[in-house]
Amino acid sequence: MCKARIFTHFLSFLMSGFYKILANKALDESLTIALKFRDFLVCGKNKAHG
Repeated sequence: MCKARIFTHFLSFLMSGFYKILANKALDESLTIALKFRDFLVCGKNKAHG
């Protein structure tokens, strides 16, 4: 009984860590896309003026 409980806690701990990694990855990707888009807009405006 005790071992099963420990295993369940361990599993939930693993899953939470896994989801955190996934969330961080998604956040990084969306930030990268946002920065690229911002650079694109800024460069586009500069080229239009220049």
